[in-house]
Amino acid sequence: MRYRAYLSALRQPPLPLLCLTALLAWIMLFHIHVHELHSLSPVLFSVSDERTSIIAAAWLSITSLTSWGWIAMLIAMMLPLLASPLRYVWQVNFPCKRISGIFTFLVGYVTIWTVVYSLLASLIYLLTQFINYNLTVLLCIGLLITLIWQSSPWKQMCLNRCHDLPRINPFGLRAEHDCFIYGLQKGSWCIGSCWALMCLPIFAPRSAMQLMPLVSLMMFVEQAYPWQKERWQFPYRWLLFR
Repeated sequence: MRYRAYLSALRQPPLPLLCLTALLAWIMLFHIHVHELHSLSPVLFSVSDERTSIIAAAWLSITSLTSWGWIAMLIAMMLPLLASPLRYVWQVNFPCKRISGIFTFLVGYVTIWTVVYSLLASLIYLLTQFINYNLTVLLCIGLLITLIWQSSPWKQMCLNRCHDLPRINPFGLRAEHDCFIYGLQKGSWCIGSCWALMCLPIFAPRSAMQLMPLVSLMMFVEQAYPWQKERWQFPYRWLLFR
């Protein structure tokens, strides 16, 4: 019955349209990834050690994403999570304010994600230099951080707050202001619940494009699940046990 509920939720608008848009973004993202690997192919010949050259190419292909690549990644991974907030913004605004409300909401959401993810990527890059580009150590550190955060009550608190629906004033410029603030708030709580998962592809750059769809699915499932008690717990145990 639980899985039937998930399938039923997938049919509720605007989720089908958002999933289709995300699929197009995934196609664009894979195209950008292949293009960057091709452009970075001289790295494979400029480094004498084959293992080091492969690691360098894989790492650069992730950390040197263009602005279009970042936008495509954010749309592909996060857009399906915004079905409920976008539906709420659409419903509470007057018809003449709906498009501008959704636009300002998305601007706020993308802004906070871009700032925080850039900081996280920079910190991880400094960490790789500190451990002398040892990707095995980097992956172990990443998995440990992710496991601790995913099990923590703070992660569950952020996940619970992702379901908050603030009051939006539909009149005048206040409508756009409230939608923008809502985008910032939603983005902040999404970051709190998803940052460790979003960093996994950076911790494993050689498998980044394989990990990102899996991470996106994990984030969608956990945000679709209702409120839970904020405590230390084994992550995703509710997928196996009632």
